[in-house]
Amino acid sequence: MAPDSTESDNFYGLPNLTEKDFDKVTLRVARFVAEYDISQLNTRVQVRTEKHTAPASRVAEYAARMKNEATPPILVTLDHILGDGNTRVAAARKNKRQFLPAVVIDSNYEDADEKTQLRIQALCAKANRHGEPLDKAEKRRIVSECVRQGWTQDAIGLYVGVTPAVVAQINEEIKAVKKLEKVGISANGDLGSTSLRALGKISDMNDEPFREIVNLAREAGLNSNEIKDLGKRAKDTGSDAAALTVIKSDREQNAERIAELKLTGTAKPPMPRQLRQHLGFLTKHKDAPDSLIERGLYGEQHLAALKEAQVVLTAAIAAQEAALPAVLT
Repeated sequence: MAPDSTESDNFYGLPNLTEKDFDKVTLRVARFVAEYDISQLNTRVQVRTEKHTAPASRVAEYAARMKNEATPPILVTLDHILGDGNTRVAAARKNKRQFLPAVVIDSNYEDADEKTQLRIQALCAKANRHGEPLDKAEKRRIVSECVRQGWTQDAIGLYVGVTPAVVAQINEEIKAVKKLEKVGISANGDLGSTSLRALGKISDMNDEPFREIVNLAREAGLNSNEIKDLGKRAKDTGSDAAALTVIKSDREQNAERIAELKLTGTAKPPMPRQLRQHLGFLTKHKDAPDSLIERGLYGEQHLAALKEAQVVLTAAIAAQEAALPAVLT
């Protein structure tokens, strides 16, 4: 039994872990070792990236503190794989110290099945939250694996320290990566996380329209809202042929933007699209126009701005109507 079986942060002296944390991932403590020989350690559970493992400044700080303070136990598996305590182990070695207190998980890691390895990783991820927080890439890797194995958003959030909303976002990224691989496009390109999330939301599209949207997104530098909008318009057509026509039309409208991106590395949406985006702010208030009225000291200035905008919009409407093709009757 644990020396303190209450829900606290002092379960065997482990920072940031409780008995309940072990129970939720169906893991147990095999034993507490007051003087664990750290020379037995083989490797570590891959929760942190190598560059974030035992940073020199933290090692020096821990090494100094170890000389005067009790050291919290490290977390290891039965086969001597380090789960939490990289910095403490490095500090102990710096101090020529061979032994540290350790809590041993009642499971091997190296020869465990995939589900057990993930449970150990999740426990170690929560343990690692007592020091330097996991960075985005580290969290994403663990969350991705948890999502793949069907963990709930709440369970993932508990151990990795992310909100359900972040889990949902990462899930969309995972869906996008799978779809990209399916259509033969490398996910290690110039698509950022927000673009991947947008693509994840349209990943149920058929392969050819999806592939063309990805190609256009890359060549024109479409942002996430533009990707989602194009995906919705293409899907709403109801057929691949019609969807491809919509995407082709968008490509033609973005010809200048594509050329600019090739030359300068940056590009903005075409002016008409920027106008539609800005007009969206106005039109969403169509049922409450009074909310757009200035009742303070700037009433006259506001009225002048509205009239100026009206002149521009009236001219743009006339020009747009003239630019529309004649309807054959």
